[in-house]
Amino acid sequence: MVFSSIEFLFLFFPIFLICYYLCPNKGKNIILLAFSLLFYGAGEPKNIFLLLGASLLAYINGIIIERQEGGKKIAVFLSVAENLALLFYFKYLNLFSDIFSLNLKKVALPIGISFYTFQ
Repeated sequence: MVFSSIEFLFLFFPIFLICYYLCPNKGKNIILLAFSLLFYGAGEPKNIFLLLGASLLAYINGIIIERQEGGKKIAVFLSVAENLALLFYFKYLNLFSDIFSLNLKKVALPIGISFYTFQ
């Protein structure tokens, strides 16, 4: 599903807006997460668990950073490094496998992983 499709403009987006604005403030993030997963799943359903895992990792890292009394810079650095590691794994594993003649299983690049990583 693309942003300019009829399904998105006249079905998905209006349903999202209705749910979002009818939901109390506490639940708005859950609505955003649910509709993001639905939207992402419409394009590449097999990678929903990857998106969930990366989001959970970022959330846990955020909690760790918030609770750190000292060494917040190290925690932020590790969080960024984890996200970049995911990006490099999916973007460059096939390239390194070909260059060094490794018999590794080919990895498909998930849609939007660069956007997610750098956002």
